[in-house]
Amino acid sequence: MASDRHKEPLEEASGDNSPRHYKTALPKDVPDLTMSTTHRVRFGDRFDTLAFEYYKTPTLWWYIAKANHMVDGTMSPPVGTILFIPRL
Repeated sequence: MASDRHKEPLEEASGDNSPRHYKTALPKDVPDLTMSTTHRVRFGDRFDTLAFEYYKTPTLWWYIAKANHMVDGTMSPPVGTILFIPRL
């Protein structure tokens, strides 16, 4: 579960029927990885789906990418890669 530092609004509301705009929750640092779990990437895994699986929100996708030094713009890590899933 996310800590208090992640409890900024994830959705920007508007008063009309215009599209909703979502933003990514941005914690300042990635925590110590000794408290993380690991995940072996399966076919079809993406950082956003993994964030939803582990954190119940896809907006923390970059948290997993940053912890694994995979911030090159790709959303799909290579199949078979062992990822660290940092604890929030």
